[in-house]
Amino acid sequence: MMDYKLKRPIAGYATQKEREYSAVSGVSEWDLFYKNNYIGSVYHVGTLSTKWAGYLEGPSHSKFCENTRREVFLELVNLHKSILAK
Repeated sequence: MMDYKLKRPIAGYATQKEREYSAVSGVSEWDLFYKNNYIGSVYHVGTLSTKWAGYLEGPSHSKFCENTRREVFLELVNLHKSILAK
C-alpha cells in the first residue's frame, strides 16, 4: 500500500477559487500514483448519490463511485493490484 499515493495536480489548485472551480467542473482533484508513476485520478462529484469517483488510466478505464475519497482510493488500488497480478 505504501507504493500508492494521492497527490494534488501541479496546476489548478493554488487558490481557493481554483479549487472551487475544479470541484464543479469535473476536473480531477487528486492524481493517483503507483511508485511515482501516474495511474489514475480521484475527483469530487458531490451529488446526493455519490460524493467521490475515480478511474484508472489504461485499457480498462475502470471507474468507481463511493461516498469517501478513501473508499475510491482503496477500490482503485485493489483493482490495480489485480491487474498487476495477471
